Amino acid sequence: LLIFFVWQRVPLVFVCVLVLCYKEKHLYFTNPSPVCAFCLYPGKFVVEGSLPARMKVAGEMFGKATAHVHSAAESAAHAIPLSEEQKQAAMMQAQWAADVAGSAAVAGKNAVMEKTANVAAQVKEFMEEWLKRKVQTQLERAIGLLPSVIKDVTDDPDMPRTVKKGKDKAIDVMWPDIHEEIMWKVAVILDSDGRVEGDEGPGPDCIRAWLRYHIYPCDKTFWGKIKSPVWMLFTLASLIPWAGMTPLIFLFCFLLIDKTDQFQCISFILQFKGTQFISHGIIRCITGYFLFLNCVSGKGKENEHTCNKNGPGISGSIIVVFTGWILQIVLIWIAFICLRFAKQKGRRVLKGNIQFEHASGGGGFSAGGWLGKLMIYDMVWALMCVGVLCYVVSTRPEQRYDEWVVKHAFYTVQVTYGFSSLPFFIFTLPLIQTVLTHCTPTAYDRKGRCVAVIGPPKPKPERPNRLEMLNMEEAQRLIANLRDIATGMVSGKDAAQRKDAIPTVVHAQPQAEP
Repeated sequence: LLIFFVWQRVPLVFVCVLVLCYKEKHLYFTNPSPVCAFCLYPGKFVVEGSLPARMKVAGEMFGKATAHVHSAAESAAHAIPLSEEQKQAAMMQAQWAADVAGSAAVAGKNAVMEKTANVAAQVKEFMEEWLKRKVQTQLERAIGLLPSVIKDVTDDPDMPRTVKKGKDKAIDVMWPDIHEEIMWKVAVILDSDGRVEGDEGPGPDCIRAWLRYHIYPCDKTFWGKIKSPVWMLFTLASLIPWAGMTPLIFLFCFLLIDKTDQFQCISFILQFKGTQFISHGIIRCITGYFLFLNCVSGKGKENEHTCNKNGPGISGSIIVVFTGWILQIVLIWIAFICLRFAKQKGRRVLKGNIQFEHASGGGGFSAGGWLGKLMIYDMVWALMCVGVLCYVVSTRPEQRYDEWVVKHAFYTVQVTYGFSSLPFFIFTLPLIQTVLTHCTPTAYDRKGRCVAVIGPPKPKPERPNRLEMLNMEEAQRLIANLRDIATGMVSGKDAAQRKDAIPTVVHAQPQAEP
């Protein structure tokens, strides 16, 4: 039959198939197109081994088939007396058949590899998203057990019942905010794509850009800021307990900052009130004590004093001082109103594999967290201080407000209102501020744009920007193990005990300093 085909110049691709079937009797074809079946489904012929190994064996078998085709063609040419032209034509047919078989093998191998790569990519994407959500869920469950652990650790058998209830209630009230910030950090570690929300574009004018960067730099910590004369000038000037100095400094800062960013508005309020606790509370209390000591005990006479001339609060116009005091109350409330319409510009952007939504802050305020309750607290204290001052003015003859007694009372009101800013001062601490306000710190770059705080540049070893749960090689090994388990070749336990079933952990080597 082979000689007949050669004699009739039948296309030798069929000869290739017949010879292949004759020589490789252990092969079993179920597809009408054996060559394509051999290329696309190598697992039917070679049972053991990984996909690259199967492709290698398939290539070797096709090489054998091609050799058999050449051998059969030469045997047929020598067995039948043909002319040289017929022999050349037969050899060309054999070469053409071999080329067709080789092209089919290459095409089949490429198709298998491409399909396997696509499947591996899809499995990798699915497994990575599934693993990230699983890790997030398990961590959330574990973190949810911490409040009870904290309560048990802080319990004391001798603790009064009222104190214990207050402690447990404080933990229950504060825990939702702490839980949200912890889960946000977990989401950033697992699913951050490296991008950060912030301003883009040219920025403001050069004067505001220069002042913004030197007062609120994004690439400097406290130790870097104290080296800046501009930052030191504004910081020290805001602490001077002189008539209207602190409100004027912060009025300038309020006009300078980006009021469309939540953190800038929150930071302005907390910094203003925190500075007020130091300048109007502590510093004025100390200076007022020595001024009162000087005007009462300085003369050394029992019935004489000079508090109406050089006592606390006497220097300066009471109208200017009172205007500055009202200005600081108005400024923080304007900043709080701007906070309602601002947005966050320093948060990292998630890829979307993990679902995370920021809950509303403490007390139901969506922006600023617990700052809303503190603003109500501050307004109550301000109204009480104004009421005390009005009562003192009403007791004076003809209700004169420029008498030394009224000035002393107003000095006392300033000190009291300054000490009432202690909760705001506590909120200025970095960790507490982030947890209770749910806002990412921002500052300004050299162009005056509001960006996330990055800190000073540091030499860091190379490491991936995001956490990769599964790489392509691990995905391909996973597919191979699943296929072997599904076909009954190995059990799940045997597949798990393979050396390549579990990804190996590669520890980063320390790099030398540049």
